[in-house]
Amino acid sequence: MPLALRYLGHRCTAESAIKPWYFVGALQLVVGQDFAIPPAGLVLGRGTDNDIRVASNGVARKHVRLSWDEEGALVAEDLRSTNGIEVNDVRQERCRLAAGDRLTLAGFFDFDIIKMP
Repeated sequence: MPLALRYLGHRCTAESAIKPWYFVGALQLVVGQDFAIPPAGLVLGRGTDNDIRVASNGVARKHVRLSWDEEGALVAEDLRSTNGIEVNDVRQERCRLAAGDRLTLAGFFDFDIIKMP
């Protein structure tokens, strides 16, 4: 089943409100924007060389890799980031994803896993 990421936005929390340096440069993400996940997978992070750039000091240069396992399931793997990833509000290092799951980077940036339209 082809899956994609849908950017939901960033969470406004007390922590983000007191960190005016939190965003670096243009965020380059639009709420509701969909990203197809190619057969080779993709990497999300702060660095400009990522497939999807999340321009925030809270996000690692290479934060999370999304790839397909041998059985065709989508897998999220934290790339040793400081602030981690959560799937459905549970901290994870590596886990399978399915349509309906929510992937959160650094506790602030939310993406839904959706079926490709």
